[in-house]
Amino acid sequence: MALRELDQYDDRDLQRVLDDLKVSKTELTGAVRRGAFPKLLLPRMLHALGLPGERIKAMYPSVAADLSRVCAQCPETARCRKELDGHTAAAGYGEFCLNSTTLEALQADFANEAKPGPDEEVPK
Repeated sequence: MALRELDQYDDRDLQRVLDDLKVSKTELTGAVRRGAFPKLLLPRMLHALGLPGERIKAMYPSVAADLSRVCAQCPETARCRKELDGHTAAAGYGEFCLNSTTLEALQADFANEAKPGPDEEVPK
């Protein structure tokens, strides 16, 4: 059904959608065929890793878009969903998640942000 909806777009409108998503038509149709739903899985993964999804979108919009694009292309969506449902994703995502390197960098970035600077007092 979703593929038929894509076919209903004229070329110019479809190109705008592809540009907004920063994906090719092949990538988009592949994601639709696989049933990849990054809008559902990615926020859950960010939450499982303790990452602030909305802050990532605001601070790093291109990184957020890339995370979504990569997630949509992932062949491991069934495993991702299973790991998220079983609350084991945070421990094992590095084994299957194509975004693992970026997610690890974001974790390090936000962990460093939480550390007090040299002039700040450590709460007791």
